[in-house]
Amino acid sequence: MKYTNQEDHARCFALLAQHTYLSRFEDDTKGVRSLINEKKKTVKPQKGLERFLNFYVPSKSRILITRNITFNMDDAIPVFTDIAGETLENLTIPKTLTFNYTDVNIINQVTERELARAVSMSQEKQNTIRCECSSSDPFVPCYENKQCSCYKMNVQMRCLQVEKEGYEPTEFATFKPSYFSHVRNKFYNYIGFACSDSCSCAGKCTNNSMMFIDNKTFPLEVIRTDKDYGFNVVSPVLIPAGTPVIEFVGEVVSEVNLNAENVDYSYKVSYSDDEKWRLLIADAPLSDDYKQVIYDLSYHNFYIDPKKHGNIGRMIGHACIPNLEVVRIFRKSLSPAHVSLVFVALEDIFPGTILSFDYGPAFAKTLKSYCQCGTFACRNNQKSDEYSKLSCADIALAIKDIHEIKHEMFEDRVMRPIRK
Repeated sequence: MKYTNQEDHARCFALLAQHTYLSRFEDDTKGVRSLINEKKKTVKPQKGLERFLNFYVPSKSRILITRNITFNMDDAIPVFTDIAGETLENLTIPKTLTFNYTDVNIINQVTERELARAVSMSQEKQNTIRCECSSSDPFVPCYENKQCSCYKMNVQMRCLQVEKEGYEPTEFATFKPSYFSHVRNKFYNYIGFACSDSCSCAGKCTNNSMMFIDNKTFPLEVIRTDKDYGFNVVSPVLIPAGTPVIEFVGEVVSEVNLNAENVDYSYKVSYSDDEKWRLLIADAPLSDDYKQVIYDLSYHNFYIDPKKHGNIGRMIGHACIPNLEVVRIFRKSLSPAHVSLVFVALEDIFPGTILSFDYGPAFAKTLKSYCQCGTFACRNNQKSDEYSKLSCADIALAIKDIHEIKHEMFEDRVMRPIRK
């Protein structure tokens, strides 16, 4: 894996800074207004940024809870506890670790009959969006292939994105990093369509942004360092910016069937007032009967609930300045059961960095006394004189400086010894 170039990383730092700056305002309009009218004179943090690197350093007496939480030898993920003073004699296994591990989303066919019906109908030839690219003569790669059904749907979804002057839309391709232009309307701006194993290319092509995840490219491990804070996820390898890392999976459930106790764990994948999505359905290459089924489903809110059935995605922790963002990638068809929620790296993630995404202001508000995200602009620090006056530009510079410190540490400890 290569480092991200400076131009692309500048875009990443700017996005992270916008996200961080706007998340400080309970009144979002006020935040946008302030960002637009921001003065050139700004205040930089005075203290050293080294304390905000957020690297995970394992304890010398760590305990291995399980060698493989997935029960899949091709995707072995160990779980460790590094809580001070914990031994085999007083070890406790929290309930958050007791769930059914799955690599794919599941559906309860009894409670979600219409969704199950949509899945059944999607298996009919006329309702599966697939391509014949690998059978063409001569072979033309799927991405940017105007004859590829999956790529054409990928482009159609790109049209849902909210345009911003000076920025290209976010692309979803196998070997191109997915960069994001701005933080507004993320639900639409981060959406794509990928080839799958139903295609002639079997998804082994240039139009499958899920390939790194499907191939289990990045080794991961689960850690626990605090009894009150739950688990976290780290990777021992470099993950470049714009790379899909992990899929968030669970049970696809409608809002009326979502257990109230599971709301905090769940992630919303569709909105009942989504007129733009209904227009896309109308133009999709599907049968009229199937269109009507998924059109009707579009009037319901659906979630992915990982509380009972889930994967390592449910263990990724919160950070006010995250290093991952969630995107929607569809495969095979357009029902809520065909969406994949995918975590994409927002910057180069160096080995040992705790993976994180922003749970949102409502979550951070409940953690005012003990948020442990470890970022310099944690929402719990915003009343501090040192950080409350930071402009968006200075937040971007601070993020850049922290990244450069991590980069140099990685060069010293890993890359230079290898080169020697």
